[in-house]
Amino acid sequence: MSLYSFPFDSTETPEHDRLGGKCTSLVIMTNAGMPVPPGFAVTTDAFDAVMNDTKLHDQIAAHLKGLDYNSPAELDRQAALIRELILTQEVPEAVRLEVVAAYNRLMEICGGEVPVAVRSSATAEDLPDASFAGQQDTYLWIIGEHNVMQKVRECWASLYTARAISYREANNIPSEGLSIAVAVQKMVNSRSSGVAMTIDPTTGDRTKIVIDSSWGLGEMVVSGEVTPDNYVVDKVMLSVVRRIVSDKHEELVPNGRGGIVRREVEEERRNSPSLSEEEIVSVAKLAKAADKHYGCVQDVEWAIDADLPDGANVLLLQSRPETVWSQKETPLANLSGGAGIEAITRSLLASIEKTKSSTTSPPTSRKEERSSQCRHVPLRASPRHTHSRPLRVLRDGKSSTPITWYSRTASARKRKPSSGSAIPSTGPTCSSLSRLLVWSSLLAASVLTTLATTLFPQRTVSTSVSTWVTTTSAPSV
Repeated sequence: MSLYSFPFDSTETPEHDRLGGKCTSLVIMTNAGMPVPPGFAVTTDAFDAVMNDTKLHDQIAAHLKGLDYNSPAELDRQAALIRELILTQEVPEAVRLEVVAAYNRLMEICGGEVPVAVRSSATAEDLPDASFAGQQDTYLWIIGEHNVMQKVRECWASLYTARAISYREANNIPSEGLSIAVAVQKMVNSRSSGVAMTIDPTTGDRTKIVIDSSWGLGEMVVSGEVTPDNYVVDKVMLSVVRRIVSDKHEELVPNGRGGIVRREVEEERRNSPSLSEEEIVSVAKLAKAADKHYGCVQDVEWAIDADLPDGANVLLLQSRPETVWSQKETPLANLSGGAGIEAITRSLLASIEKTKSSTTSPPTSRKEERSSQCRHVPLRASPRHTHSRPLRVLRDGKSSTPITWYSRTASARKRKPSSGSAIPSTGPTCSSLSRLLVWSSLLAASVLTTLATTLFPQRTVSTSVSTWVTTTSAPSV
């Protein structure tokens, strides 16, 4: 087992303390057969060796001791000093040699020297109850082992930006024992990229997948520098239920010299969709697969690789737990008692009994009596009644006079009511009620099963509704 590097396709069990949030997710997704670009992790053991085999640990602790977190100027000054210490510290030879060897193996897998992304993966990020998105550094289109080692050091240093230090203090996350891994991953030639959430972040609706997409690299979407296209997809049917195509004025693209550059998007593409209909569905399927694998709501970063053929060009770059709505419990209640179809039927019967009691109880005032003599019912299909407007049903509340059907149209009012148009005052017939209950129960059971499978993919849905409600708990990562 390598101490300072960990390939994404390794058969070893990934440990969060060694790989950090991002790299752990990438290893899990790779082993699950998801389309993840190849790469490896520089483990937290490498960072710990730099900290503990030198005087860095004590020096950083001295800068943080007594730090006034309410003073932005002082926070910025101490953070800059700490990062400078890390960037100028010599990397132990054993760490450097193993990282370089892992990088050379990756280049062999890729068929030659190709650009890579160097991405931070802190042990305190991607936690279910905290979001560190964008706080540590990411470097794209890096070429050569020397440049990769330098960017690894810069990722280590980003653990001590003013923003990261302040966030940890606000969330009671101690700096003592904090560590960071780094992902080195084949660069994706992104034509379009963005994020997808397996929940509607504005409403908490778990039956939707929300996709944000823009041209080029996804950093501008994550950082909010561009207004992306927005697509809302039904999680079950995988159909687009809402789309907003935005004015995407800028994109990040490779400059051909191992770096990236901002470029203004040409006029014909600015207001054009950044994803085709098929690509929207592919991204939604990718996000749904990650959601199902982890068993909880996911925040997914993805990209469309311009160098790969259609159908194989949607790649997963990262998947982490959503940290806002997933913390809010959505309790389910079994209002009817009983189990399975019995519970559903009881609910329907209770609703019908409530309706019957409200319509058959005697009015307590003249105003209520007048209002009770008029209610809307659906029109029966017959050759003489082919219009679609509802009929008014008049009922004499003082006697057992049958209810007679009358049309609102002038021609129908002139007709005499036929004896065949009367119905009992007690409501629908028993046979009609039975058919209604059977079909409604079957439909309700089907809908409940589909929703339960969608919202809780890793839970066993019992045939007993009450058992399922009482035994299902919030999913864990």
